Amino acid sequence: DSQKAIVFLESAIEQDPEFKQAWYELAIAYRKQGNYKKSLAILNSIKHTSNNLAYKVQMVKGHTLDSMKKFPQALEAYQQSYDIAKTLGSNDKISAIQVSRAITYINLEDFIKARDLLDAALQLTNPESQAQFYGVIMNNYAKLEKAQRNFEEARVYTSKAIDAFIKSGNKSSEMAAKTRLSSLLLHLGMLAEAEELAKESLNYAKLQNKLKSISSNHFKLGLIYHAIGKFQTSKNHWLSALKINKALDLALEKAAIFEYLSNLHIDFHDIENTQLYLKSLADLAKQQPLKNIKNILMRANFKYALAHKDINQAQQILSAYQGKMTNNMSMLYGDLALLQKKYLAAENHYITALQGFSQTSDNLKITQVMNRLNKLYLIDNIHIEKAKKNISSMEQYNPFAYPYLKYKAILNFKQGNKIKAISLLQELKLKANDYWQAEDQLLLEQYQKH
Repeated sequence: DSQKAIVFLESAIEQDPEFKQAWYELAIAYRKQGNYKKSLAILNSIKHTSNNLAYKVQMVKGHTLDSMKKFPQALEAYQQSYDIAKTLGSNDKISAIQVSRAITYINLEDFIKARDLLDAALQLTNPESQAQFYGVIMNNYAKLEKAQRNFEEARVYTSKAIDAFIKSGNKSSEMAAKTRLSSLLLHLGMLAEAEELAKESLNYAKLQNKLKSISSNHFKLGLIYHAIGKFQTSKNHWLSALKINKALDLALEKAAIFEYLSNLHIDFHDIENTQLYLKSLADLAKQQPLKNIKNILMRANFKYALAHKDINQAQQILSAYQGKMTNNMSMLYGDLALLQKKYLAAENHYITALQGFSQTSDNLKITQVMNRLNKLYLIDNIHIEKAKKNISSMEQYNPFAYPYLKYKAILNFKQGNKIKAISLLQELKLKANDYWQAEDQLLLEQYQKH
C-alpha cells in the first residue's frame, strides 16, 4: 500500500529531515503511485553518502525516467548505477541494472540489445535461490516477446514468472504478472481466461491501494468487455481508469482511453459522446505533442470518418500520416479502399496486413483483418470460394462470435444452407451481447421468411 507507506515515511522525515533512506523510499512510493515528477524531484535532491545509496538512487531514477518515456536520460542514470555496481563487485546489482536497461531498450524497440542484456542477467541468476529475481527476468522476456507481438511465447514466459513469484511468496509481483497474462490472453483470443485474471488482479490492487495497477486492470477489463460486446460494462471500466488517471496523469494511457471510448460510442451510434471524446483526445494531443498520441488521434478520427462514410475526410486523414507502414496502417488503407468500393485494392491491403500479423501470434488482430476480408468477399457474391476458405481457416485463431458467426451464416445462406444460416444467427444472437443490433435482427427475420 504505497499511499499508507507515504504517511509513515513522511512521519519519519519529520523526525529526521536528513534521513536519506526514508527520502529514497519515499521516492519509490511516489513512483509506484505514478507521481513520477515528485519521485524524480526527491531523487535529485538526495546527496549520496555511500556507494550503495548512490547505486540505488541512480537505478530508481532510471526507472522513473523510463516511465516518463525519457529513455536517453534513463540510460544515462543506469550507466552511472552500473559503474557503481562494477566498483562494488556485486553480481546481483549488475544483473538488476542489466534488466532495467533491457526494459528501456524494449521501449526503444531495440529488441536485439534488450535480449542480450536479459541473457546476461539470466546467466548470473539462480532460479532456485533467487526465485523473485528469476521471475523478474522471465517477466521481462515476456515483455520483450509481447513488444514483438509474439503473444504465445510471451504467455509461456509470463507463466514461468508467475510460478517463480509464487515460489518467492511475492503476491504483488504475482498479481502484476497475472495482469500482463490477462493482456496476452486477450490477444490470443482466450477472453474468458483473460477476464478472470484481470478481475483477480483488480481486486488485489484495490486491497493494496495500488492506483496504477487498479487503473491498468480497469483498462484491461474495458478492452475485454468491448471485445465481447458488453459495451456498458466496458464503458464503466474505462471511465474508472480515466478517473484514476486524473491523479496519475499518464498521458498515453489517457489518450488510449479517449480513443477506446470514442470507438465504443461509435458502436453505440452515439454521435454526441463520440465527438466529446474526440475533442478530449484532440485537446490532449495539443497539451502533450507526442508522436504516439498524434497517431492515436489519427486512428480515432479515421474511424469516425469511416463510420459516417466520409470518404474525403478519411482520405485527408491518411494522407497526413507520415509514419512507417505498419500492419495496422495496411488495415486502415484497406478500410478506405473498401469504402471507396475499390475492392481489389482493399483485398491487397488486407492481405498485406494479414501476412504481417500471421508472423505473430496476435490472434485478435489476425481475426480482425480476416473478418474484414469476409465482409469484402461476401459483397454481392464477389468471392464466395475465397470467403469459404477464409472462414474455414479462422477457427484456429479463437475468433469471437461477432462478426465471425454472422459472416459464416451469410456464406451458408448464399450456398443454399438456409437452416444452417438461421441456426448460426440464432447462436450469434445469444452470444453477441450489445453487438447484436437492429440490422442483425432484420437479417435473421429475412432468412426466416425464405
